[in-house]
Amino acid sequence: MAQTTAVTATVPPITADTATETATVPASAADLRLTTDEGYILDHSYLAAARLNFQYFLWQRALGFTIHESALPAVVQRAEIRVIADVATGTALWAIDVAKEHPTAQVHGFDIDLSQAPPKEWLPSNVSLRRWDIFEDPPEELLGTYDLVHVRLLLLVLTDVDPQPIIRRFFSLLKPGGSLQWDDLDCVNMYIKRVGSGKGDHGDCLTPTLDGIVEMNHSDQRFDWTIKLPELVAREGFVDPQLQRYDDPEELSRAFNDQHLMTMEEVAVGLRKVSKYEDAMKVSRMVHEGYKESQKGAGICFPRVVCNARKPE
Repeated sequence: MAQTTAVTATVPPITADTATETATVPASAADLRLTTDEGYILDHSYLAAARLNFQYFLWQRALGFTIHESALPAVVQRAEIRVIADVATGTALWAIDVAKEHPTAQVHGFDIDLSQAPPKEWLPSNVSLRRWDIFEDPPEELLGTYDLVHVRLLLLVLTDVDPQPIIRRFFSLLKPGGSLQWDDLDCVNMYIKRVGSGKGDHGDCLTPTLDGIVEMNHSDQRFDWTIKLPELVAREGFVDPQLQRYDDPEELSRAFNDQHLMTMEEVAVGLRKVSKYEDAMKVSRMVHEGYKESQKGAGICFPRVVCNARKPE
């Protein structure tokens, strides 16, 4: 069951300077900190596309929805033609599913790279894809167009970046009264789930490598911003921000663990491409050892967060 938090508190502004401040990181954590030192290091190969598709289906099983119920009034109850934006659409599976659930809506998928998405001939007739870099202003003809803007998994894309200009662009895309739905990972509350033990309890299953991965993310506070999304969107004029948290269902915990390890292996591939061979070897070793530990009955759990907010009428 999801935990919902309606947030009204404020936090100090996040700027490009403060976003890069991190706590002291253990030496072993230097490996994963490199994931964003070279920009967005994840791949665009067929293996990366397969990982994204696997990830999507796991998220759907864990969440149980494409559009959260708090965003539905803006999409379903409007009398005018409904238009939905899926930002960072990737392989476009979310856009395809929503188009089938809402066949009278037009669904526009946006991404800086559409090479992992199906050709337009294979898409539902109410889905269209378009290139857009979220670090640039959206085309003027799209401003005030959308009943719903959906975005998922910008954790690595926006880490060490001031997110406020990006949020302002999402705000500008919405019609008055339209909704934002932002799905992402919660690195602050990630933990290791073990057979026959409570959350964080080691029980009889020792997992030093998986524990080290969790320690890295806890030590490197630059990944903490996703749990502050309600405050961040409120600064740009959104109202009624809420944050729902979704843990890994027990029956999907192993699958999610393997998907996280797949992502890390993809990071290792990216590090090799930028000639960081030693760091790539360290990450690959962590994946190998972490997988062996998961076979004993343990898994990395990244809770998911879904932030919903509205643009005032």
